[in-house]
Amino acid sequence: SSALKSVGDSKTPLKFLMFSSVLNGVLDLIFIGGLGFGIVCSAVTTVAAEAVSAGLSVWYVYQKIPLLRLERGEFVMDRGLLKTTLQYGSVTALQQSCQPIGKLLIQGAINPLGVSTIAAFNAVNRVDDFAFTPEQSISSGMMTFIAQNRGAGKKERVKKGFRYGLLVEAGYWVMICTAILLLKEPLMRLFVSEGDTKMVAPGVEYLSLMAF
Repeated sequence: SSALKSVGDSKTPLKFLMFSSVLNGVLDLIFIGGLGFGIVCSAVTTVAAEAVSAGLSVWYVYQKIPLLRLERGEFVMDRGLLKTTLQYGSVTALQQSCQPIGKLLIQGAINPLGVSTIAAFNAVNRVDDFAFTPEQSISSGMMTFIAQNRGAGKKERVKKGFRYGLLVEAGYWVMICTAILLLKEPLMRLFVSEGDTKMVAPGVEYLSLMAF
């Protein structure tokens, strides 16, 4: 997927990802909803759908993009390129690891507070992840666009893309912040049964702060 994006084709991997997402849902409906298999089957269907997406991407590259085909003689270490990759990639790796590590530390602090608090935290994390995914995708699109244009020496397009990307990010933030603030209680009630509402209040409080 990243290789296709590097040559300017961001639509094809998105189509494969959409297909695998639909496939994942259909497989869950068949094997879990229809045949009654359990949580292990859910994990298997997810991995299978992801494998199909990856397989389609590889097949497409070998059929349509000769530039990206891997040949046996190309599996050679390029120390200079590896050093450059680590210099740029380490910053991104640090950025992407901060949130999961932070959540892990928070989870450790929340676990002693009781079952209802743990349940509330897990529920708001689902909402949190869903809300952040589009924003992270916009950010990833900006990085790809800026990298391609920087490589092509088109500085004006870099500035323009960065400016418009930030505007889209800001617009999405206003939209998702408003939606979470207006729907925080109904969102929390999606995760609880009628008789168990203890987790709603802490979840609503968490979402009120996290919206900003």
